Amino acid sequence: MIRQEYGNAYVMPAEYRAAYVRDMMARAEAHGFSWSVWGYGGAFGIVDAFDGAKAEPNVMDAIRSLH
Repeated sequence: MIRQEYGNAYVMPAEYRAAYVRDMMARAEAHGFSWSVWGYGGAFGIVDAFDGAKAEPNVMDAIRSLH
């Protein structure tokens, strides 16, 4: 789920992004699919936002909770 479109001030709430990622990973695993997360930084960033700012930890926490 997109975090923030470049040049747009609106940032998707971190809890919405975490819930989406958590649900999609759980659905993939329930059906025997592997999953991965693509988006270290930028618009879909789970670690870095734009301009070197840190993204909220919610998505990484959701990923860590599944292991």
